[in-house]
Amino acid sequence: MVNQVIEPEDPESIRQFAQYIESGGKVIPGASLQELVPNKEKLKKMLNYEILK
Repeated sequence: MVNQVIEPEDPESIRQFAQYIESGGKVIPGASLQELVPNKEKLKKMLNYEILK
């Protein structure tokens, strides 16, 4: 179900999901940021706007 809302290869989608989580949003099992983007360096770059598309 989460793949219908969040596109793991789309940095903007990941950033919006991160903001949702930070504002108190709930995360379903299997849908943490680390599970969606297992590469820590890539996740960091996405969240820091180093990867735009």
